[in-house]
Amino acid sequence: MARGSGKRLQPELLQSVINHIAAGDRMVDIERATGVNDKCIRKIRLNLEYWGVPYPPRTVRLGRPATLRQRQLDGLEQYLAGWPQAYMDEMREWL
Repeated sequence: MARGSGKRLQPELLQSVINHIAAGDRMVDIERATGVNDKCIRKIRLNLEYWGVPYPPRTVRLGRPATLRQRQLDGLEQYLAGWPQAYMDEMREWL
């Protein structure tokens, strides 16, 4: 049977595996019907149980790192609470 390309299964095949899991089919039956190996089926079943999705969510924070630390942001909030009309250059000087 058809197998997934790379690390993830093709969407149609993945949906078929999910449908078999939801129906309560045995691992051997799912493997025979879809051609997906039991290790992959176990992982998908576990991910569905933990996160509700077939693959785990990303845990790595993407994008540029924060310029200000949380302590600096809290201090700036307090500064702006006292000076709400402060200009950007005044805030920069305060930081």
